[in-house]
Amino acid sequence: MLDCGSLPPSFSVTSTPAPTTPGLRVTTRGARALRFFDRHPLVCHAALFAAVWLLYGDLVLRGYGREYFLRANDFWLSRGWPVIPGIENVLLPGLAAAFSRAWTAAGFAFTEPTFIVLAAIPYGCFIYGLSRFASRQRPGGALLAAAVTLTLYTSGLVPYMTTWGGSVDGLLYLALLPVVVWPGSLGVFIAAAFVQCLNHYAGVIVLVLFAFVWHTLHALDRPSRRDGVRYWLTTFGPRAAACAALLWAFMWFWEARYPDAAILRQAAAAENWASVPRAARVIMEVLGPFPWTLLSTLKLGIVPIIALTAAPWTDRRLRALVLAAPFAVAFVLTFVFIDVTRMAMMFVMPAWLVTLLAAAGAFDLPAAWRRRFRRLVLATALLNVLIPNYYVNNGAVVVPPPKPVQALLEIIIDP
Repeated sequence: MLDCGSLPPSFSVTSTPAPTTPGLRVTTRGARALRFFDRHPLVCHAALFAAVWLLYGDLVLRGYGREYFLRANDFWLSRGWPVIPGIENVLLPGLAAAFSRAWTAAGFAFTEPTFIVLAAIPYGCFIYGLSRFASRQRPGGALLAAAVTLTLYTSGLVPYMTTWGGSVDGLLYLALLPVVVWPGSLGVFIAAAFVQCLNHYAGVIVLVLFAFVWHTLHALDRPSRRDGVRYWLTTFGPRAAACAALLWAFMWFWEARYPDAAILRQAAAAENWASVPRAARVIMEVLGPFPWTLLSTLKLGIVPIIALTAAPWTDRRLRALVLAAPFAVAFVLTFVFIDVTRMAMMFVMPAWLVTLLAAAGAFDLPAAWRRRFRRLVLATALLNVLIPNYYVNNGAVVVPPPKPVQALLEIIIDP
């Protein structure tokens, strides 16, 4: 057995036992795999990205994917626009329109499958970028990078990345990445909020949740309550105000420019509560599968978040409430959106990202506890592989079958 709590550049694999420490212990074969992953991250990520597409990939536009594809071919709406929610989500169709010009100029056709693949690439970029950021943390960077990669490639991201073509969610997560890398930069945060307003308003809520959890936990680390309140007001306060101002400005612009679309969007949001029977149905659709909804987001990746609430630090109960805030927001907003796993995944993500940063040493926690915590993070990531991918949508639990297995069954059952 080898101790791999950290993986220095001079690390070498031997078959003889190494002295035990409180770090994470893995087998010799596991250490070799970890070293290969650390040395060839791009190859490993490309292989995993291709693997999940081979297993689950479906080049079909779903949700508002078709409308985004149509807008990519007519970005300025010269031929009119279907009056549906989503007209303000301009980032993906705008990038696709620019890509389409270059793609067609090179002699290729910009088709629906091309657009689906283009919309899926930001998911992989987000996972790769977050993994590389985790790998630079010391000690234990290689283990954290592996845990990030395994958790996200077995999480609720995968069904939407591979079976819901044309979704804007990949850009939402990618725009969140700079804030995770530079959480103390107000400029980076405002720039990310601007991008999120161009892409999807839910991304602004995700940013606010991340800032709330991150800066509130750091405020609780201050030597006195007065210092903590002052720190919180000067860090989280400007971020929340900036997001509110940007969100108001964008909503005002789109409602003034396309009032019909804005009215329909509001009507669609209120439709679920138009009558008592409809409201009761929505409540049952959310409450019934909600435990499955939470599990479908990060699967066992939510276990380290729960474990962090029991960390040996002061104001443990208050910190637990702070970490629970994203879960509460996810619960409330699933009463509004029918694609509940998709939305819950967005809003739970900030708590998991802060948990990852805690494992990397972002907070003043004992070194021995952090080593055990990293072991838990990696263990839950490995166990995630055993839980099938699924998502909750419109009150139903959907399990997308692996495409090769589905094709084989179709051949056997209906030759």
